[in-house]
Amino acid sequence: MSETPETTPQTGGSLADRISKPEAPSTDAPEAGQDGAGGGASGSALQEPDYSVEVKLSDLQADPNNPLFSVKTFNDLGLDERILKGLSSMNFRQPSKVQERALPLLMVNPPKNLVGQSQSGTGKTAAFVLNILSRIDLSTEQSQITPRH
Repeated sequence: MSETPETTPQTGGSLADRISKPEAPSTDAPEAGQDGAGGGASGSALQEPDYSVEVKLSDLQADPNNPLFSVKTFNDLGLDERILKGLSSMNFRQPSKVQERALPLLMVNPPKNLVGQSQSGTGKTAAFVLNILSRIDLSTEQSQITPRH
């Protein structure tokens, strides 16, 4: 005896009859614009603010409580003139707090290890790279064409 794919001897119904169907949407479902945390008072309506805030980088750098604040300039940190020119061309005007504090420690000779912690986007990677760029010696023609390891 052959069976069709839609029926089986155990259940006696078609496959379509055995699939559970979703219930009709309840009236407690969150309305458009709510966070879906639940119906009624437990959901919070998402609303657009009545105001907009524009913050300039210069404002953040002027705030002594902000991690981007600095009292020094890149010139004060003893960086090579070519690096300063590159920083200027990329619109870096003054170091962040972590750069101001880390770069003098990173650039001492002999080099030492440093662990620095600061929130994301405050310039830790730039401090690390500026230190490395400062240590590359391009004084000879051979060093200018030799790859670094």
